[in-house]
Formats: sequence, C-alpha cells, structure tokens
Amino acid sequence: MEEEIVERHGSFGCGSLEEVGQTNSPTVGPNFLFALKKGDVEARGATRFMVQDLRELGFNNVADRLEPFASVVSKNASADDKEKLWSKCAHEYTREDRPCLYREMNKAIRNDAPEVRLWAAFIGVLLFSGNHYEECELAVSVPPSARLKTPTQVYRGFAMDPSMLTRYEEGRAFFWQA
Repeated sequence: MEEEIVERHGSFGCGSLEEVGQTNSPTVGPNFLFALKKGDVEARGATRFMVQDLRELGFNNVADRLEPFASVVSKNASADDKEKLWSKCAHEYTREDRPCLYREMNKAIRNDAPEVRLWAAFIGVLLFSGNHYEECELAVSVPPSARLKTPTQVYRGFAMDPSMLTRYEEGRAFFWQA
C-alpha cells in the first residue's frame, strides 16, 4: 500500500501523563499502563524496538524514515542525535499519511487495544523525553526549540457545523472528546 501524504503544520508539545488521560474513557486500561512502563524503559535506550514494532503495526514507511535516527541513539549518544530522533518522531506523529499514524495510535490508546503495547517505544519517545531539560540518561531528548519556556495555554482548532458555535463560549470550560 502506498502512503498518501498530506502534512499538518504547527507546534508539537510534549506533556505529562495527566494529559494522556484526557479522553472519553474514564479509566486507563492495563494494556496502556503496560505500554507506558515499557515506553519509559525504551526511552532510556531501547529505541531500536520502535522500528521493529512500527513495522509489525504496518507502518513500514514510517519505520524506514525513523530507522537511520533510531539506530544511532543510546544513553551515550550526542545531544544532537537524541534531539533528531525526537524531532523525527514528532514530525511523523503530525503527518496525515494514509494510514494515519496518530489516528491509529490514539485509537489503540483510547480502546486499550492489545496492540497499544507495540506503540510503547513511540509513546515513550514523545512523552518521557520531554520532561528532562538537562542532559540525562535518556536516549532521546526534546530539542531546546521545542521546549516550553513558561507555562502555556494551548489552543486547538477544529472544524464543526456553524450551528454548534453557541456550545463553545469564550471563557467556558468544556470536555474535549478524543
């Protein structure tokens, strides 16, 4: 299957586990908990499994694009190599390829599907490498240009029927359905 590529542009931020829990599911399932633990371990140096797991999930082109970067990172890699892998993963996450990586990964997380375990390394790279601002034991690191300097409010745009605009008043909180 050949991928159709339509890229989204914008910033990508790395957050905390609390943000991951903001879905329309009231609980985090055992498969996702396992993936988070495995992702934390893999972000510390076992990123080579990420490419293998992406292939098993059917994302061969993504695996091909990430392999040159994942193959050189380790705890002892240069900061530049660690940052390049994170940047490439963030870029892959935002692409609108077909099949769409972020849609498939997010669906597996929401449904606590067994295959979420295969997303562990990718999740680990995006989540756990963003919380370390100094040189550390991780094999991946968020580049300084992508790190938030101060607490920031994030706005998200989405398409909707104009008749629904009255539901979203400025200053009013609402629950975002994932």
